[in-house]
Amino acid sequence: MMPFAAIRMGSILRRADARLREKAASLVLMGKHS
Repeated sequence: MMPFAAIRMGSILRRADARLREKAASLVLMGKHS
């Protein structure tokens, strides 16, 4: 596997992970409010 491909995949995974954490955090906040 080429290094730049691995780096790109890693950044994509990190971005997806951050988005999932944001969604989870907002769900938790909404759950606390209701």
